[in-house]
Amino acid sequence: MNAVLGAAASVALAALVALAAYSGSFVLALAVGLVVLATALGWSALFDLPSPLGSAVLVGVAGGAGVVLALAVQHKARPLAWFAALVAACVLGAFVREILRRPPREALVESLTGTLAGEVVVVFGAAWVLVPATGVGAIGVLLGAVAVGVARLATALPLSASVTGWIGLGAGTVGAMIAAQIVSPVHLGPGALIGVAVAAVVVALDRLFAHAQLTRGTAALVASSAAPVAAAGVVAYMIARLFAV
Repeated sequence: MNAVLGAAASVALAALVALAAYSGSFVLALAVGLVVLATALGWSALFDLPSPLGSAVLVGVAGGAGVVLALAVQHKARPLAWFAALVAACVLGAFVREILRRPPREALVESLTGTLAGEVVVVFGAAWVLVPATGVGAIGVLLGAVAVGVARLATALPLSASVTGWIGLGAGTVGAMIAAQIVSPVHLGPGALIGVAVAAVVVALDRLFAHAQLTRGTAALVASSAAPVAAAGVVAYMIARLFAV
């Protein structure tokens, strides 16, 4: 049941991002901000990190800063270059937080790497805001969101993980291609590439989160639903930049 609920939540978040893309950059940024918030709130539970509040704050701040930065640089020639400083600040913040933790600082390595991983995932999510400024336009967000939703639904099928993974990869790709054919046939090529790349990320994260989303409570389930949507943002953007249609 948790797998189905998680997949449905991912579909809802992906649909929200897709719809927001047609309402302007600010609305899209708000939708991505909701994805970031959902990821941050449950990230510590997802990986059973010590000091969950500190990790949640860092992940949330990193994601929020990423969304604001994306809004500011979306029309620049190389917007991702500006994210290097943000990622560096995330690394520094994760280390400083561990230094400030009270001894005995249990699970130090797990806490550091887990928090940093969460920061990177939500910063990746901010790239959704950059997609409409590419040659593919807002349709790129739609194609990526469709791939996320279809792949997540496929991973919730009552089959072995090795089978649902391949089904999810294929279904996400085909789903994006069908969406492109319906909305704008000229984007069929971008749809195929965005679909397969995004679906691969979604399937991989589903395998990573499969156990935790079933056993670590509601917060972990929320984060495991939002994180694939966030992580897919940078993948959709990088593929969209290859096209000038």
